[in-house]
Formats: sequence, structure tokens, C-alpha cells
Amino acid sequence: FNLVPDIVLTNGPYYTNQSCSVPIRDGVALRSLATLESEFEGMAGSDILVLLPYYRDEMIELMVMLKSSSLAMKRIKIKPHPIYDIFDFSPYITSSWEIVDDNLNKLLTHSEIVITIGTSTSVDAVVMGKSILLVSKNRALMTNFLIDDGYKQIWDVATTSADIDIKFDTLLKFREKEPQVIKEVALRYKEQLFTVSTSITIQKAFDL
Repeated sequence: FNLVPDIVLTNGPYYTNQSCSVPIRDGVALRSLATLESEFEGMAGSDILVLLPYYRDEMIELMVMLKSSSLAMKRIKIKPHPIYDIFDFSPYITSSWEIVDDNLNKLLTHSEIVITIGTSTSVDAVVMGKSILLVSKNRALMTNFLIDDGYKQIWDVATTSADIDIKFDTLLKFREKEPQVIKEVALRYKEQLFTVSTSITIQKAFDL
């Protein structure tokens, strides 16, 4: 149906190494401007932020697993996906958790660790130096936008409620012990996964 593109523009240079049936070249990151323009403040912030995913079954699975972990008693900020009403997930909320609807970049800035699954915002969070805990019962089928770099350092995966407790503590201990490693991983993500949008990079990407 003549729907195959002539060329694929990527968000950053890392993706140009992927195999594809059509030519791939570096484009520009048009979505994460606030993340790319902000100064690195990765070690600032102390909040625990949960970003609920788009798919309802993943959202419920994440909430149930968190509620069965020790995090059920911790103060947590929960940012729902905008397509959902608060009543869609209120049965899974504990008295220690707070539903928030603040600006996402502001929430990330004030956070120390982000718990989520199936969201590309996890990449933005790593660039900002935030630790990421992905939660899914089925690791083989989960959606993960992160690359191997920083695994077990700035990000990890939990597949059970008990695993959540272990990985949560391990990630926080690592960032406390190795802040320079966290900063270096965040910088590599920024350089590899994002091409900053400027007049020059836009003209080059779109042959203007």
C-alpha cells in the first residue's frame, strides 16, 4: 500500500545501529525538551514516584504488587496516566499513597526513584539521574525502553513483591554509594538516546 517510509529518523544516535529494512539516520528529540535543557540534578530529590502505565492490566498488576510489598507503608506519589479516572485505580491505593497530577518534569526533579512499567518516560528519568525500578510478573513480555547500560546500577527489574523490596533497597544503596556512576550513566543515556533539537540538527534531519 506504499506505506513503507523512505527513511526512518531516530530520537538519538543509539538507534541508528538497529537493523531495519529501510535506511535509518539520526533525527532530533522533539518530545523531551525540558529534560534535555535542564541541568543535571540527579542526586537531588527524595520522593518515591510511581508512574502508572497506559495499559489497564499492567496498571493493576503494578498496583497489586506494590501493595503486597513493604512499599505499601511508605509515602509514595502516584502519577496516573491521563486517560484514566481516579476511580479506575482507587481500590488499590493505600492510606500512605498520594495521587498527584503535577507537571511530570517537576515530579521527576523531586524524585529519587521511579517505579513503573511500559513507559518511555523511564528514559527521561534516567537522563535526569533518577533510579528506575521496572515491575512486571513476566519479564520476557514486559515493555522496557531502557538499554543495557546502567542495569543493576541505575535501573533494575522486579518480578515479585518480595523482589520489589530487595531491588528497591539495592538501587537506593547504589546511588548513595556511587553518585558519580549514576551521573555518568545519565550522561551516556542523554548522549546516545537523544539528539538535542536545534536549528542545525532540525535542518540536517529533515534536509531543509
